[in-house]
Amino acid sequence: MGFFNRVTFLSSGSDSYRQANQVFMLKKHLICPVADCQTTVGNNSDFRRHWKEKHVAVVMMYHCATCKYRAKRKTNVTRHAFFLHGLSKDEAMGRAEPQDNKGFIDPTPWTLEEAQFYIRQ
Repeated sequence: MGFFNRVTFLSSGSDSYRQANQVFMLKKHLICPVADCQTTVGNNSDFRRHWKEKHVAVVMMYHCATCKYRAKRKTNVTRHAFFLHGLSKDEAMGRAEPQDNKGFIDPTPWTLEEAQFYIRQ
């Protein structure tokens, strides 16, 4: 069976087209309300992570136990240590220290809770 035999073409007036369009529209993108940010995320979990990484003045930096690699996310350090050094998750983490957030965007007047409520509207 060829490719075109398996594909159903949807005309703009058909019920199938309307249903497909409704499903697409349900996939909502959340836009950060902070001025000068406007980052788009797919869900609340991604939004909380975005907020923590962009709208908090001081962040934790996690260091590799073997080299000078560091990252804001623990998972990035453990992935790095596994693939580059062959370390397990338990062996991967070095020290963690607070650091000024270089990518900081001041969220004033928003708080995380207010922003989460606003984007759900």
